[in-house]
Amino acid sequence: MLADVGLVGFPSVGKSTLLSALSSARPKIASYHFTTITPNLGVVSLDENRSFVMADLPGLIEGASQGAGLGHQFLRHIERTRVIVHVIDMSGSEGRDPYDDYCKINEELKQYKWRLLERPQVVAANKMDMPESEKNLQTFKLKLQKDVPVFSDFSTDKNRPP
Repeated sequence: MLADVGLVGFPSVGKSTLLSALSSARPKIASYHFTTITPNLGVVSLDENRSFVMADLPGLIEGASQGAGLGHQFLRHIERTRVIVHVIDMSGSEGRDPYDDYCKINEELKQYKWRLLERPQVVAANKMDMPESEKNLQTFKLKLQKDVPVFSDFSTDKNRPP
């Protein structure tokens, strides 16, 4: 087991930033793709007696399940987590649709090992301070067919991902 929770998503969606906000981990954070090339681990404390390990996994791209980029190497890390947290850039700042990103990442997981889709999934709606994010989040939730929890504010314990 690498970690209890694995943060997955496209490059530069804020996985490392989320890990640093929820734990004492200090991963390298930069404004270019593939800053994270190996998983970063952080311990997230829920209370005095409960904690879990979260892994910031390198960004996935389309074709990762066929080995594009370092796809298989990155996907292997996801196999060793219990829960998958999709970190989604709700601002669409890279010119991508947030819901399409979610679907593409799940398709890569399915093509690599379909059983990964049986793992519990959570969506962390990120970059909510950017223009269009709130509108994109509402559209995302309308399109989401599954009963997947969506968290968009990590500033309070009430909204902290499990």
